[in-house]
Amino acid sequence: TDTRRKLLLQDSGLDTTRVIGNRSNVDMNDLPISKILAKYDTDKVNGHTYGESYDRFFSKFDRNAPLDILEVGTQKGGSLLAWQEYFPNAKVTGVDIVDVVKPEYRSEKIRYIVSDIKKWNTDEAFDIVIDDGSHTLSDVLWVMDHIKLKPGGLLVIEDVQDPAWSKSIHRQHTMDVLGKTYDNTLLTIWNP
Repeated sequence: TDTRRKLLLQDSGLDTTRVIGNRSNVDMNDLPISKILAKYDTDKVNGHTYGESYDRFFSKFDRNAPLDILEVGTQKGGSLLAWQEYFPNAKVTGVDIVDVVKPEYRSEKIRYIVSDIKKWNTDEAFDIVIDDGSHTLSDVLWVMDHIKLKPGGLLVIEDVQDPAWSKSIHRQHTMDVLGKTYDNTLLTIWNP
C-alpha cells in the first residue's frame, strides 16, 4: 500500500515528499536489501540481524544483471520477493519441503518448487544461493556439494548452529557472528 511504502521510505531516510500515489521520484533501486527485507517482514531482519550483511554481500553484484538466485527454505516467501525487487532482472527460485508462501507474496516472476532440496534434480548453476533450509550440517554439506555456483557466485548459509561446522567445510569461507547465539550466524562462501 502507499502508506506502507511511504513508511518504508521514511525509515530508509530517503525524501518522501516526492511520493505521490504509486509513482515516485525516489528511485526504489536506491533502497538497500536490508530495507526491502524489512518491507516483506522476513526473519532475516525481524528476528535475525542479517540485513547489514546482505547489504555488504549484495553490493558486490550488479543489481540489473540477469542473475540466477536460489533460496533453500522459503517459509512465507517474503525474502523471495525481496531478492526479486532488489535484483529486478534476476531469475529467482525458491525450494521448500512445504508450501506456506503467503498468497500476497506470490509472484509470476518467481519459480516456487515444493520439494526436499536433496530430491530436486537440477543441473542449473546459480550466482547466489541462500541456504535457510533445515539448518542441519548434513543438509548444508549436501547443498555445498550438489548445488552449483557460477564463477564469482555466493553461497550464504543462514542460522549456523555450531561454530564447529567451520571445520567440516573444506572450502574458503567466512563466518559472520552477528549475535550471542550461533543461530544468528552466517557462513559465506564465494566461488572463485
